[in-house]
Amino acid sequence: MRKLGLVIAGICLLGVPYVANADLDCKNAAIAQKKVCKAECIDEFHTAKFVCRGINPVCGNPCLAGKISCVQNVRASLESCVDGCQADLAANKLTCVPPPPCNGDPACDACVDAFQVQAFICRDNCREAFNLDPAKQAALALCRSTFKACIQACN
Repeated sequence: MRKLGLVIAGICLLGVPYVANADLDCKNAAIAQKKVCKAECIDEFHTAKFVCRGINPVCGNPCLAGKISCVQNVRASLESCVDGCQADLAANKLTCVPPPPCNGDPACDACVDAFQVQAFICRDNCREAFNLDPAKQAALALCRSTFKACIQACN
């Protein structure tokens, strides 16, 4: 099996010309198709789950969509906070000398590492603040209870 892998690697490296743009277009198309396939599979899973529970999917799917939207609205502040941490990280990394990519430069690596630690702490603080916010937690509980009432009305 190892020999076969080496033969295939050799063919790929020596026998096939590398076309960057075509390869990228192909890869992007494959990623887009995977997303579509995944979304369809998740929809089919939810429909099957409703059927197994004796809930009409025509009623249950809008309930689920409402819950997902509700949770996303409540979590928007958390996502915004985390996005801010990521934006700060990207900006801070540009202040490193030399700027990334570091290519093994120890000073650059140390600088980037320090900013990555700061970003981790920032994201952690965002999540802790969200999880300890009674208003946010009450809003999430309301999303769940509204979903449950909606599903019960489907029966």
